[in-house]
Amino acid sequence: MTDATPDTTDTRDDAQRYRDAFASNAAAGDALGSVRNRAFEAFEATGFPTRKHEEWRYTNPAPVTEVDWKIASPASAEFEAAGDIALPDFGGDRLVFVDGEFASELSRRNADSPVDFTSLADAELSALPRYAEIAEAKESGLTAFNTALANDGAALRIRATDEAPVPLHVVFVSTAATPESVSFPRLWIHAEAQSRGRVIVDHVSARASDERRHFTCAVGEVFVGASASLDLTIVQRESQASLHVARHCVEQERDSTLRIQTLSLGGALVRNDLEVVLAASGSQCHLDGLFLGRDTQTVDNHTLVDHAVPHCDSHERYKGIVSGQSRGVFRGRVLVRPDAQQTNAVQQNQNLVLTPGAEIDTKPQLEIYADDVACSHGSSIGRLDEEALFFLRSRGLDPAFARRLLMSGFANEITRTVSDEAVRSWVEALIADGLDALTGQQETR
Repeated sequence: MTDATPDTTDTRDDAQRYRDAFASNAAAGDALGSVRNRAFEAFEATGFPTRKHEEWRYTNPAPVTEVDWKIASPASAEFEAAGDIALPDFGGDRLVFVDGEFASELSRRNADSPVDFTSLADAELSALPRYAEIAEAKESGLTAFNTALANDGAALRIRATDEAPVPLHVVFVSTAATPESVSFPRLWIHAEAQSRGRVIVDHVSARASDERRHFTCAVGEVFVGASASLDLTIVQRESQASLHVARHCVEQERDSTLRIQTLSLGGALVRNDLEVVLAASGSQCHLDGLFLGRDTQTVDNHTLVDHAVPHCDSHERYKGIVSGQSRGVFRGRVLVRPDAQQTNAVQQNQNLVLTPGAEIDTKPQLEIYADDVACSHGSSIGRLDEEALFFLRSRGLDPAFARRLLMSGFANEITRTVSDEAVRSWVEALIADGLDALTGQQETR
């Protein structure tokens, strides 16, 4: 859906800037060539988004779309030597991609892993059902950009097993070795029927203290089979000079369960699109998100939950904390189709604004075309509770510590949904660091 204002952008210019890079990609002659050809055609037709697109009316994409990005060249050797990021050990597989390409020397595979991994650079299209279909290129210029130019990615097939799931850690590292470079993380997950999986997707900048601007254009496709359960934690902790746009699309089968936590902790401009289709009865999804904004950051979360059939549940809760001159956006859409009777859908968006210069735009939406449903939504924007602050200070707590304590409680309602203890502890430590950065920008009371 777009505004009535016509968009006169010449999308051919967008495609022309990257035609040589696509030609080099196509010359490789890999098995995904036909998909990439179609994606580049879609990119030629669609181009990059502008503020005239309804989906981008709250966030100006110009910092992403008006730069002549250089395709990132893998630099795994330099990254390994630099050692400038810390990677936690969750006990399971670790798959590391540097500037979008698989780095086997930095990765680790367990012999008894219930997850089959294939690098997309080596994959046959026949082994990737629904690849580039769950996240269709024609629906988004940036999705087409990724599909056409991604050289590699992670293809994961989670098999059914009696063992408890061990976290699998997929790390996408941006080195920013080349100024104004773009990388294309790509993720494909198929959770087979009756399987149980836990995947952590970790976007991180190798040179976290570097001010060189770089762009991460990420796409993920997830299929959750009948009676399968998948926990997916997506962490974006790139440098403050990074730009990050990600689209993750999910399709669920009968009696499946999906839990996703989306945590945005870094980046100058961050845009997360999350789309879930409940395609068979009995499926349920739980979507939780948290973002922290400081300085002049912009963090934009768009979600869509499509109740396509009867007897499905969705539970969605997103929270944001902004300070300085930062800006947060939440637009959540729940679509209940005419035949989707007995739908249960709950959506909540809660936000804290810590300084006068920070801003939140929130737009929760319910589109209901069935009459036997239980649906609700709500949003709130406010400051820290003055009565709670007074209570804590009356017990002798320092004012800054009291504010920090209230922020932790607000954020931890999201982190508590991370089921694995080791992953939850890691996430809470990252958020604690982020809250420390926010504390110095709070309004003096």
